[in-house]
Amino acid sequence: MIQAGDLQMAEAICRESLQKFPGENNFSCLLGAVLIRLRRPEEAETLLRGVTERVPDFTKAHDELANAMLAQNQPERAVPSLERTLELEPDNKLARYKLGKIRAALGGQQSDEKTLDETEKALMD
Repeated sequence: MIQAGDLQMAEAICRESLQKFPGENNFSCLLGAVLIRLRRPEEAETLLRGVTERVPDFTKAHDELANAMLAQNQPERAVPSLERTLELEPDNKLARYKLGKIRAALGGQQSDEKTLDETEKALMD
C-alpha cells in the first residue's frame, strides 16, 4: 500500500491495527514510516522513539527514527539512531551511506569520506 502511494489508507490500516493490538511494534514502526512520507516527521519521531525504547534491538525502528530526524532537517540528531542501526546490522549499506553523508556534511574526517565512497560503490552494485 505504501509503495502504491496510498499513504492515507496505509495510515488508517496501521491505526486500526494498533487499536486492536495496542503497542504492537511492527505496526507502530510501519505507521512511523507512513507518517514520515505524509510529511509528519515530528509525530513519527515520537512514535518511533517509543518503539526503540520498548524494543532496543529493533533495527528498522532505529533506521526509521533516523529518517524522521532527517525529514526534520536535523541530521546531527539522526547520527545515534544510524549508529545503533549499524551496531545491530553492520551490513546495512543504506544506513552506512546516510551516516557517511551526514558526517561529511558536518565536517567529517577523511576516513568517513572513504567509507562513503566505498558505500556508494556498494550501493551501485
